[in-house]
Amino acid sequence: KGQEEEREKTKEKKHTKDVKPAKEIVSEETLEERKRMVPMTKEEWEKQQSVVRRVYDEDTGRMRLVKGTGEILEECVSRERQQAINKQATQADGESFQRDLTKRL
Repeated sequence: KGQEEEREKTKEKKHTKDVKPAKEIVSEETLEERKRMVPMTKEEWEKQQSVVRRVYDEDTGRMRLVKGTGEILEECVSRERQQAINKQATQADGESFQRDLTKRL
């Protein structure tokens, strides 16, 4: 019986041994990364989506309305303005095609 009691005591000592957790050193970069990995709140998402900006597409020569995360929006314009946009876009598309074609040759 004496040996069994000794074994039980050593088992208890192994399991109840005081282990001090290592201090975690967290850099500012790690904190910033953790903040980026957190899901957006509804308010943050709505704030981001409420921003609409005009972006010039160099390849096609068009101005585009871009919402928050990159969604392309349509703009309501007059018939005359639509025709002018289409004429310019068709010309820019042709120039873009020609540039790509000459790069391949």
